[in-house]
Order: sequence, then C-alpha cells, then structure tokens
Amino acid sequence: MPPGTSLIVFDFDQTVLNCHAFGEGVEPEEVPARWREDVADLDTFRAFVAAAQQRGATLAIASFGRSEVIRAYMDLIAPGAFSDADIVTPASLGSDYEDGMSVENGKPMMLQLLCKRNPVTNLKGAAGVLFFDDDPANVDECRRAGFLRSHHTPQGFTRAALEGLWTAAVLVLGAGVSALSLVDLEPFDAWVFSVAGWPTLTVAAVGLTASLFVPMAYCKYGCPTGVILDYARTRRHEERLTRRDAIAVGLLVVAIVLGGVAG
Repeated sequence: MPPGTSLIVFDFDQTVLNCHAFGEGVEPEEVPARWREDVADLDTFRAFVAAAQQRGATLAIASFGRSEVIRAYMDLIAPGAFSDADIVTPASLGSDYEDGMSVENGKPMMLQLLCKRNPVTNLKGAAGVLFFDDDPANVDECRRAGFLRSHHTPQGFTRAALEGLWTAAVLVLGAGVSALSLVDLEPFDAWVFSVAGWPTLTVAAVGLTASLFVPMAYCKYGCPTGVILDYARTRRHEERLTRRDAIAVGLLVVAIVLGGVAG
C-alpha cells in the first residue's frame, strides 16, 4: 500500500468479483451459495484488507451495482471491514439516481463523497485515495478529477495485479520514507499550477520540451512509476542482482532526495 494512503476504494463487479453480479441479476439470498467462486482472488483480497486495516486505512466500495447485493457479498468476503457508509452506489449520490444506473463521472463523484465521509482523507484530499477499477474509462475519469492513484485492474483485484504496486511500496517503506509518494515525481499536478511543487513543475517542463523531439519522451524514458512497475513485471522471478537492480535503487535515491528537498 503506497505511503500516505488513508482511503482504499474498490470497484465491485469484475474487480472484487470475477463476474458481473449486477449484470447477472444476482439477488442477496443467492450470495451464500456462490460467493467463494465469484471472488476474483479471495486470499489476496483478504491479505490486502488486513494489511490496510493494520495501517489504519478506511476501506470502501464504489459501484454502479445494488448496495444490498454488495453488502451480502462483503459480509462474507471481508466480515466487518466495510461499513454501510463506505459502500457507495448511485443511490448514495442523491434522489436523482438509483442503483444500477451508469452515471457520467459517477466514480469521481463517489470518491469525492467517500472523502467527505472520511475525516482523515477529507483533509488530505485526493492524494490520500487509492482506487481500483476494471473499467479504464472509470480510471481515466478519476485521474482527470485529481485521483491520480487510480489503477486499472482488467482481470480484477488479484495477486498478479498487485505485484508492481507491492514492489513499489516495499521499496519506499523499506527505506523508511513513509511520507514519500511516487506521485510527487509525476508531472500531472503541474496542471494545477497554484498547488504544484517545484519538482513537479521541473519534471513537467523537461518532459514537454523533450516531447518536441521524441514523442511521448517522458512516458518512454522518464516515468519513475512506470519503470518500477515494469521492473517488477519483467524481473519478479530473477534472483541475481543485475544492472536493472542498480537502476531501481538509483531511482529510489533520487526520489528520496527530491522528496526531502521538497519537504
């Protein structure tokens, strides 16, 4: 779990589950007979939930499905971990909406509502939110709304989906820099000039200049998050230290130095 995270939000259908319960018309009374086979990765999900609870993070669901069906599943998947207030569906957004509706910009609206309901996250804002969804459109909408730690999990919330995220978290936490966030070294906050720090503005300026000569230069050669995730995917079974290990450590050192200067 990335440092500074206070609210972890999951989509439900095809994220927590490997099926689409709403699309299949699952009723609450049917859940006890099928819930185990419907979960994308029960062991990984429960382990992640336990780790998040130990760190004091709030757990939540943001879904276009039916709240009573989600409640029936979550009471069996992770008993006691998700409160009613932290299961948000279209009906939670107001009287103009009802469960099952596909709401335009609905996921950012749900994340904003969950932030308001969570005192710690409400103070931190979007930077304290970690979000997982199988739909890339929902992820893009949330990122555009400022929730930069929104992750696309096309195969659901599984061990494979978390490998890169776990590696990044271990590297940072192992260095003892709990306040450091990889987001600080991304250029996206530069669009909100009034709140962006100088490291972000510098990265954005260099990346835009480089893109005049090399298309997508930052994405291809400068993105620290991408490098670490790619490193985790391609070398996760390697037991020997290589040049890539040195590069990964070097990136971590740069992140620590810049994070310390910015702080």
